[in-house]
Amino acid sequence: MRLKFKKVKGGYQADALCCDGCTFAFYFRHQTPLKNYIKQGYSTLHARVMLMFDQLQSSHHNVYMDNLYISALFCKRAQNSKNKVNTHGVCRGELKGIPK
Repeated sequence: MRLKFKKVKGGYQADALCCDGCTFAFYFRHQTPLKNYIKQGYSTLHARVMLMFDQLQSSHHNVYMDNLYISALFCKRAQNSKNKVNTHGVCRGELKGIPK
């Protein structure tokens, strides 16, 4: 992937679940997400994240996400997922589903 705004202009881009210097799961952005998530109405971004959540070995993890990843609908779906992942973070106010 070419990154015009970075000092290093090219490389691989991945979404990752990390904590205290350890990576628990990652998914390269050029990989196609699983079709079952797409059929359920997830965006490709959220489909990749849900795949990583499904790889967790236990439930009720708390995951901080930046504003690129977070939405009210995604938070609800993550909480209702197999591993009951609690998500939190900054969200953009103009997104659908954000309470006034």
